[in-house]
Amino acid sequence: LHLHALRPAYVHINPILTQDVSTNHSSYTLLKAIQEITAELGITTIASAVDTPEIAHKLASVGLGLGQGNALAPIEPLSSWFEGVVMRRPRPTT
Repeated sequence: LHLHALRPAYVHINPILTQDVSTNHSSYTLLKAIQEITAELGITTIASAVDTPEIAHKLASVGLGLGQGNALAPIEPLSSWFEGVVMRRPRPTT
C-alpha cells in the first residue's frame, strides 16, 4: 500500500473483499487491517458490494461506516431520483 505517500482522502474497497467478508475469515482480517490503517492516517474508507445485511453488519463491526450496495440502497434508474422534484432557482442574495 502506498497510502503514506499518496495520502488520498478516500479509499474504495473492491467488491472481491467485501462480497465474502461474512463467510471468509481472511477477507474479514484484511478489511479490518485496511480500516485500521486508513483510520490511523485519517483516510475515509468506502466499501462496495454491500449487498446483504450480513455484509453490512460485518463491515460495521470493523469500523467501516460508509458503503455502496443493495443492502444500503437498491439500484434505481437515475430518473427516479428526480420524480416529483421541483427545480427552483436560488433566491437572490441582498
